[in-house]
Amino acid sequence: MIARAFIFVLIAAAGGGYCNAIAAETNAVFSWPIYHGDAALSGVAGTALPDKLMVLWRHKVGAGVSVSPVMGGNMIFFVAENGYLSVLTPQGKKIWSMGIEKDSVSGEAKNDRARKFVTPPLFIRDTVVTGSDDGWLCAMEATTGKTRWRYKVGQSINGTANWVEQAGDRACGIVVMSQWDGIVHCIDLASGKARWTSPEVAECDGSPGVGSDFVVFGSCDMALHMLSSSKGEVLGSVALGDEGQVAGGVAVSGGLAFAGTYNGTVACSDVRKKTIVWTNKVAKAEAFATPAVTTDRVVAGSNDGFVYCLDRRDGKIVWSFNAGDTVLSPVVAGDKIVVSSGGTLYILKLQDGSKVWSVKAGDHISSPAVADGKVVIGTDDGFVIMYGAAPVIK
Repeated sequence: MIARAFIFVLIAAAGGGYCNAIAAETNAVFSWPIYHGDAALSGVAGTALPDKLMVLWRHKVGAGVSVSPVMGGNMIFFVAENGYLSVLTPQGKKIWSMGIEKDSVSGEAKNDRARKFVTPPLFIRDTVVTGSDDGWLCAMEATTGKTRWRYKVGQSINGTANWVEQAGDRACGIVVMSQWDGIVHCIDLASGKARWTSPEVAECDGSPGVGSDFVVFGSCDMALHMLSSSKGEVLGSVALGDEGQVAGGVAVSGGLAFAGTYNGTVACSDVRKKTIVWTNKVAKAEAFATPAVTTDRVVAGSNDGFVYCLDRRDGKIVWSFNAGDTVLSPVVAGDKIVVSSGGTLYILKLQDGSKVWSVKAGDHISSPAVADGKVVIGTDDGFVIMYGAAPVIK
């Protein structure tokens, strides 16, 4: 790992009292530990939502929040556009906030885009992991912000870090992609040392999905690429055709991988057979939002302003909903869909796409984090907002 001086600024630190997380937090109640919910990036929340939500609290950040918050260990984590990673209680109170101090000697302080946390956080066990725009992956103690390790991935990181665990292996590997060359790094969570690195592919702007024994990701070379999660060995790739670049996350369900492409196509691929199961060119613009995948439906979003619900078996459109602006990665919660479009948060019925509820929360908002009957978003005007059911008055 290339040596480099990192100086962290830690503010508003509070004392403990927050419980440690179990394994990957996927079975806990207050749990949305990663962008799009789980290691598979399935976009399915283990909770139901009421038909109407209300604001439970608004936390003023002071900078825009465009990437999805995450939740776990009785905490909420988010990265703001000022490059700070912050942690809140479930009641919206700050626990701590951390940024990377600019290095004036190297000249990076002159570059307003240099040395910032930029990727959605990952919360796993008692650790929060996020990446910087100059290619470092950083792991911190979740309750205090104390740095555990730093790992140089590449020139930059764009997508979320994810995790892999092998049967009988208690150690946890963190997988993350180097944006410019598409190399996937697997890093030991406990030590911060490399377990394996994959061969170079092409520029990769999205996030890897993780299956039972594989990692799959899309890239600018118009293909999905599969690796073994134990050693990073290349299992194969699936070509997605002309203008089939993938710049979003790849959702996994069983042995199938689901992704949207530059030309508005949603594709389903069989990872082990390395074949296309079906494709459907549903949108008139990029469909880079990570699809949400249930047992019988695939819900995708597009820059054309529509939410598309497809039959998982054959990819045919079941319904579409005009949200009016770019649609970010949707989330399925019980019989409903939660989705951000421009500055509006929508709840739709999964069955037919009819609108249940909506609220204008800003000019632009992040994709939602959904857990425990709550929805958390960030806004471009510098707020993190939690929505939930109105309290019962007795």
